[in-house]
Amino acid sequence: RTMGLDASVRCRCFEEGRYSKPPFPICIDEESGFPALQGQRTPEEESEFERWLPKACEHGEMMLAFEWISNWSWVNAFHRLLHAMPERTPRLLSVLPTENSGLVAVGDAEYCLAELDSFERTFHGELVEVLDQEDHFRVVAFLVANGDGHGSWENGRWEVGTDVEGVYFRQRSGARQVLRPGAERVGEDERYVVVIRRAAEFTHLLEPLRIVLQASVDSGNPVRWS
Repeated sequence: RTMGLDASVRCRCFEEGRYSKPPFPICIDEESGFPALQGQRTPEEESEFERWLPKACEHGEMMLAFEWISNWSWVNAFHRLLHAMPERTPRLLSVLPTENSGLVAVGDAEYCLAELDSFERTFHGELVEVLDQEDHFRVVAFLVANGDGHGSWENGRWEVGTDVEGVYFRQRSGARQVLRPGAERVGEDERYVVVIRRAAEFTHLLEPLRIVLQASVDSGNPVRWS
């Protein structure tokens, strides 16, 4: 797998005392949210703790759920998609990270689950992104094609939009191009790439999100991004 966003949820075995005897006193580390040794320990003692942790409880490492959400290209694309329709998923939009840190509070997890389910049931459109090849493929524009009307984004030199024919790109001095799902170079000098991501393509990251959010609801522990 490539680098991207991970998410984890600790089980309740520590709180409920359902774990094997550790080699040394342990606590829950405030930063990581997972078991750690109390006080300063030698490298040998730390190694002994690391050998104990995977079999400490029935879940292994006291982790109820650990999921790779997706690579950052897809996570950021999902963030842009939610940002374009903030009224649909306000709680999920507020907790979805833009870096490998942070958490989802237990009180937010149930709301996020409901928003995630609603999004998957009702969104059947596409996310359209324009990337600038000369600027390290930075996303310079995006919009949502939801099949419910026309929309466009333009900067005076070119326009990307959606209408009854589908997604199109039109440079001021050039012809209009109707685009297909996937990635396509556009413009007279093919400087830009338009990426069209269909709703179904986001399924691969919705399922791991659902798993960790449900684990948070079940355990009463937050989701931690890493």
